[in-house]
Amino acid sequence: MVGVTDRDPLPLGSALSLCSAAVATALVATTGVQRTALLATVGGVAVVALGIRLARHGHRLVGGLLFVAGAGGVAIGFSRGLSTTPSLQFEIYPALVGVTLLGLGLAPVRRGWERWFVTAGSAAVLAAVVTSGVVRGTATVPILLAGVATVVAWDVGEQAVNLSNHVGTDARTHRVELVHGAAAVGVGVAAVAMALFVQNVHVTGVPLSGLGVLLGATVVLTTALYN
Repeated sequence: MVGVTDRDPLPLGSALSLCSAAVATALVATTGVQRTALLATVGGVAVVALGIRLARHGHRLVGGLLFVAGAGGVAIGFSRGLSTTPSLQFEIYPALVGVTLLGLGLAPVRRGWERWFVTAGSAAVLAAVVTSGVVRGTATVPILLAGVATVVAWDVGEQAVNLSNHVGTDARTHRVELVHGAAAVGVGVAAVAMALFVQNVHVTGVPLSGLGVLLGATVVLTTALYN
């Protein structure tokens, strides 16, 4: 019998989770340099993850080459981030670290640590989103949507791990994963709409931080109930 730690997270959910984290970062990345750093890092992490999976399943040479190439892409992304101002670095680097951790968790670089990497990576991306709102003054709608995308990245990544552990990687789970991801996005969009409604009607003069707390609480609670 195969132990749960011998199964990789499902590839579709892993890809959706990484893409969602990238979208969250792109929504608050305000300069071309930041977006270039993000693109290089996300592409590098994806190639690293593919290399790890191929090496683990017997294709060691190809997997090793992909790992090296992907690591180079990540290094380029991080070095590109250094060419920005300190305030922009403070905004983008938590996101780059978060995307990298998330990708390594979904690769996975170490079996049994998948959830830790997914949670830590999502938290780092969320820290970048919050930093963008507080330090850079990013507009309300991108901040709220980035918050939703971060929660979706965490939720879909967790599901990729959970489904793999319960039904294995050979099960036909694409429909379940897509429906779950769509439901998470729907909940998030509804939460954003509610937060914006509260802001627009000036019920209590809720600041952006309050809207963020309201949004996060709504999405996390609904996701927990859904799971």
